[in-house]
Amino acid sequence: MFILGKQRGVRSSVSHIEKRDVVLGLVSGTLGFFATYTLLQALLSGLVSIVYVIVAHYILIPIVLSVWWYGEHINFRKVAAIVLSLVAISVLYSA
Repeated sequence: MFILGKQRGVRSSVSHIEKRDVVLGLVSGTLGFFATYTLLQALLSGLVSIVYVIVAHYILIPIVLSVWWYGEHINFRKVAAIVLSLVAISVLYSA
């Protein structure tokens, strides 16, 4: 509520909540709940090291998709990031 008040410049944001604010809040809360739930399930059922490596290297997904989908140029830095991430995953998996 405080964020809505600061964003809109209103002191009492409770009286100015719109339907879209409630809908976006519910969607955000639901997605956050499912993200936390799936992370906890992955931690319970899998190797913790693999789960955290994948979570820590989530930035590789946009790199790969931007090169593949949008045809962006690939340079040494992108290749090095992908190779080092795969090496880190394989080292942690073999340990």
